[in-house]
Amino acid sequence: SSGINAEYGDSPFLVNMYLLVGLVVIFLLYHVIDNTQKWLYARKYRHIPGPPPVSFLLGHGPILAKAKRNNAFLEQFVTWVEDYGETFKFCFKTRPVIFTVNADGLKQIF
Repeated sequence: SSGINAEYGDSPFLVNMYLLVGLVVIFLLYHVIDNTQKWLYARKYRHIPGPPPVSFLLGHGPILAKAKRNNAFLEQFVTWVEDYGETFKFCFKTRPVIFTVNADGLKQIF
């Protein structure tokens, strides 16, 4: 007999372990590539001021969730406008979001 069964025997445990290890490696590679792409995308906007994110994966999500629970969602944005100016960046999960209250800036975009 030839192949994997001749070398390692007919152990379904070993075959399952190889499958599991292969799936874990594929999963990890996918996430490394995905997070690298998100990081490179977010780098384009690093020149725009904004609060530092709480987490690489969650961005400002925990801050916004806490503000929503305390009925201070709008106040959080008012605080950020006072701290960082009319146009600033925050992250929703791993995506940068550009926020502005500048009407002229909005006219240029639309």
